[in-house]
Amino acid sequence: MRFNRVFMFLFLGLSSLSYGQEGRVTEAEINVQKTFIEANREKILGNYEEAANLFREVLAENARNGAAAYELARVYDVLERNKEALESVKLAVSIEPLNSWYQTFLADLYEDGRQYGLAAEVYENLIQIYPDQHYYYYKQAFYLVKNQDVTKAIKVYNQLEEIIGITQDLTGKKFRLYLALGNTKKATGELKKLV
Repeated sequence: MRFNRVFMFLFLGLSSLSYGQEGRVTEAEINVQKTFIEANREKILGNYEEAANLFREVLAENARNGAAAYELARVYDVLERNKEALESVKLAVSIEPLNSWYQTFLADLYEDGRQYGLAAEVYENLIQIYPDQHYYYYKQAFYLVKNQDVTKAIKVYNQLEEIIGITQDLTGKKFRLYLALGNTKKATGELKKLV
């Protein structure tokens, strides 16, 4: 109950600021934010169907709300509505393409659907946006291997090696991949790098 009173006080205060002042938050925007907060509360309480309804309501009012699309995708994922989850997170990514949370969740959903090539493409995109995030290189290579594109995974590891230098971990990964390809010469060459 206390939360509701504080919540209403906050919104009454904000709505009074918006009357007659340009550049201020409108009452409609406040209502959208209120619905978004209610949707998150329902999600936290485990009322996923109600949360989904509220997130859809937010998107009906503001189709460019990336956060609502992302949260709706998360709810759909819990409800095992995979197609809707994928559609929602794709919408979130299209609205905010630089948001790495949205992109990594998209890759997770691709993985769930065994679409490893598409998951690798997501990480390839993230590497272009955030080339200093080494984790993304590992994830792209991981999905490439799962997609049986070992040669391209090795190229990704080589790309990362150019950035961070020779490491035992990277060399070990490349060594095992070359062995999987039956290329013992290059596998041995990787080991020699560590000497």
